[in-house]
Amino acid sequence: MTMKNSTMNFKPLDALAPSPGELAFIQEFGARVIAQPDALEVARLAYRSYKNPLRDKSRPIGVYYLVGPSRTGKSLTGEVLAEIFHGDRNALIRIQASDYEEDHQILDIKGAPPSYIGYRDPHDPKNKLDISDEDPTSIVSNHNLRRARRGSKEKVNIVIIEEFEKSTYDFYKLWMGVFDKGKLKLANGQTVDFTNTIFILTSNLGTDELEKLSSAQLGFQRGERTLSPDEIKSVVQTAMRRRFRREFRNRLDKIVIFRQLTKVDMRNIVDAEIKQVSERIFLQMSSATYFVMKVEDSAKTFLLAKCGTEIAELKRVINQELMMPLGRLLDEENCQIQGNDLLLISHDGKSDMLSFAVAAGAGEEQEKEDGGNTSGSPTKHPPQPFGTPQREQWDDEDEARQVSRPHRGVFFGDLEILD
Repeated sequence: MTMKNSTMNFKPLDALAPSPGELAFIQEFGARVIAQPDALEVARLAYRSYKNPLRDKSRPIGVYYLVGPSRTGKSLTGEVLAEIFHGDRNALIRIQASDYEEDHQILDIKGAPPSYIGYRDPHDPKNKLDISDEDPTSIVSNHNLRRARRGSKEKVNIVIIEEFEKSTYDFYKLWMGVFDKGKLKLANGQTVDFTNTIFILTSNLGTDELEKLSSAQLGFQRGERTLSPDEIKSVVQTAMRRRFRREFRNRLDKIVIFRQLTKVDMRNIVDAEIKQVSERIFLQMSSATYFVMKVEDSAKTFLLAKCGTEIAELKRVINQELMMPLGRLLDEENCQIQGNDLLLISHDGKSDMLSFAVAAGAGEEQEKEDGGNTSGSPTKHPPQPFGTPQREQWDDEDEARQVSRPHRGVFFGDLEILD
């Protein structure tokens, strides 16, 4: 087609350029989900879809199928999305698909129909729910979806369905309709709206085959070998085709394969976990009792030696070897750490426990040396780089209610980049 006015000047646009909000979102996500680069693509797609004014509003924001070994961060992906959107990792709905191995158990999701035990008439004033009440009709009722957001202004729901492949056929058929139309009609006649929902489906599909391949016997020797990305992808795709029909697979926005964590990955996760402990000290201790914690490499090596390559085991070890002793040192009846102290945690390479030592009044000096707080004294609350405390309007049929919450998360609507 020829333009009538040839004097128009067109400026080329960069459709791939990320916005400042997207960059901040991905940075926050990447700092929490370690060693799974493909998970960043899930966060990126979810953010872009959520912020796209032209997206298809008749289906969910995104449906992402995460496949991989246990304890590699699949569920964590959904939890971190909830934390960034709503300020709380528990601001989501979690469903265990293995709880729905029988067809009749689907009633737990659709609710009891009239004349059945457990039926609740949504039009009966006696069944009116307060904001804090859980709706017993269905785990995914409109009320429970809003309740899970904990009063966040961001009207996006996070639903994690664990071990999706371990359910009955009717379970996955039910969700196939939701992924297509964004709606679910409950047995009491109410329609649940999932058009503002991000679904995270986790799965171990194909991991048994991958384990057999990686430990396959070569000649007369048996040993572990590293599978190529193409081999892993082929095995997972074959397992998906065997388990799910094409019509279901076509409703998935992204299939992401999570790899087994290495020792290097675990070391990075240790650093991230210790950083979270330091942030907890910063946020939860008062100005008078705030102290600085420094964890030496010897202590990190000790923690790694006790946990192998499983995140859940690492968290257990950190809680047992670091958090429990630290809690005893901070016990009000025998508090051995004072405000502005520097706590040094190390390991001597011989004993079966970490060593704790304190330098009185050296916390501020250590922070300056590390490039941290240089304001002259520990600060109770850190600066909030994004957003402000948010409120959500609850549009109930009879009356509008508002619920407020303190700001705890990262909001990316109106960015204020701080130096």
